[in-house]
Amino acid sequence: LCRHIHGFQHMASMSFGAGRAGRYADAIEEYDKLLELLPDLELEIRAKVIHNKAVALANLFLFDKASMFFKQSYDMYPLPETFIEYLASMRMLLPEDDYLVHVADLPEAYEESLELERRVEALTESWRTQIECQRLNQMQEWKRNGERAKYYQEADRVLQALKHSYRYSIGDI
Repeated sequence: LCRHIHGFQHMASMSFGAGRAGRYADAIEEYDKLLELLPDLELEIRAKVIHNKAVALANLFLFDKASMFFKQSYDMYPLPETFIEYLASMRMLLPEDDYLVHVADLPEAYEESLELERRVEALTESWRTQIECQRLNQMQEWKRNGERAKYYQEADRVLQALKHSYRYSIGDI
């Protein structure tokens, strides 16, 4: 039994490390392997692995899958933070009106949805002070003023950086 637990811990460590390093596709594969090996009775550990798989999926903008796994994790081992993350993935997935209808259908979601909105507002305010936001605003200004060469040069630079980041996150680099 100790040998199996050590093996699970090692696999979990590898999976978590891949996720922290931004290698989300690799992490998802490792989480799937771990879930195949974990006994069904290990609810808390299974819930944590499923939760971390959901986080990796959300980081890949796969909010439909992420929301499903956040909900599965929450149903298995209910933690308020997991429910908030479920709501966040649904908020990213659905149009605003559909999201509001969805939350209204979940009476237990009231406090968590308020907490999520507080966090979204704080992140929005924080984003406005970031250099990336200022660069995007500058790009919009160039486009409005007809400075298309500057706009397209910066857009290409940003796009190439995003492509590189995404390729790294899916393990393509």
